[in-house]
Amino acid sequence: MAVARVQKNSGYIQKFSLAKLKNSIRRALKHTDIYDEDRVLRIAKEVRQYLDTQGKKQISSKEIRAAVKHIMDQDEPKKLVSSYELSTLHLEKTRIIQVLKRNGTQETFEPIKLFKSIKKSFSDNGKENVKFAEELTKETIKMLENKTNETIIPVELIRKTVHDLLKKHGLHDIERSYLLHKYL
Repeated sequence: MAVARVQKNSGYIQKFSLAKLKNSIRRALKHTDIYDEDRVLRIAKEVRQYLDTQGKKQISSKEIRAAVKHIMDQDEPKKLVSSYELSTLHLEKTRIIQVLKRNGTQETFEPIKLFKSIKKSFSDNGKENVKFAEELTKETIKMLENKTNETIIPVELIRKTVHDLLKKHGLHDIERSYLLHKYL
């Protein structure tokens, strides 16, 4: 049975589009140094076949994301899976470019790392809440941009911003996990 419809996170239902699936995979690959159109087409085809074997006419966008990650996990480099996770966050371009580490070195600001550390803090507490972790990631980036006009920010400012945000939302167990994770 072929998938015909997709229910978006908003609840809106639309026709399944292989072109949209290809575009999301293409966006993820363009963030890496392993982009090639043949890979995009192969992954999209495998994902479509995998979804069709599920025996559903309608699926959620979350099920599509899980299927893409499942197919990519099988034989694609891990950085591709990370890039796909980032592309599904639908982050606007941030003006933050670099992170100043505690040892004085600088590295490229990668929102996916922020997302993964927040997501891991939820997982460590048995609260798998990817959507809320995405929202917190976006909120953290927005707060960081409001706190400073700099393009290079200290890692401590990121840590403190996430800490304050988790505290604000009353997520004290998640906050503790986040701090422990950052200091171990």
